[in-house]
Amino acid sequence: MTERPGGCGVMKATALTLESGPGGVVLYGSLRNVGESPACGAAFSAELFDASGQSVGAGVGGLLVRRFFRLADGSGTAACVAPGDASMTSLRDLAPGVAPQDVSRVEYWCNYWSLDVVPLGSLEPRDVQTVPHGDGASFTGVLRNELGVPLPLPAVAVFPLDEQERPLGVALAEGTEAVPAGGSWRFETGVVENAGVRVAAFPTRGP
Repeated sequence: MTERPGGCGVMKATALTLESGPGGVVLYGSLRNVGESPACGAAFSAELFDASGQSVGAGVGGLLVRRFFRLADGSGTAACVAPGDASMTSLRDLAPGVAPQDVSRVEYWCNYWSLDVVPLGSLEPRDVQTVPHGDGASFTGVLRNELGVPLPLPAVAVFPLDEQERPLGVALAEGTEAVPAGGSWRFETGVVENAGVRVAAFPTRGP
């Protein structure tokens, strides 16, 4: 896997995984902000190539965050990967009909904004527990709204990780009611095949 020249700026990829999914190749990524300023509205893109160098698929997905910020001029809010923070992403249905073993090279790059922001608060899934199932595992936990503003519709993504903290998949959960400021939402995700040895959990929606 290769980062395109000038591709990710302050965002450093720490682990990337290709897996086979229902709609083709799926890519899971783990990145960290190694810079000195937040990366706001960050997105991760990837393109897949076969042994002949032909492009067989491409996709883009947002980088998930646990901390949110307010624009310094008061005009709105932003989801930013703060300096030192980790982030995850999943790109699904990248290459329909293509198996991971048919991919010889992956090129990736990032886009984000450098904005003047001040901290708003956090949305961090906590007390995440693994629930075994016959065909895999789901995850339960609590998402607490510490933003100071209502969260219209809560949703989370839980990534099981291996011993090297490489993402092995993603399990999702979505709520149907708003979470008030200071409130919390108990969730249970769908089932994934591999529960990993630890997890990384993120909200997938903000204020």
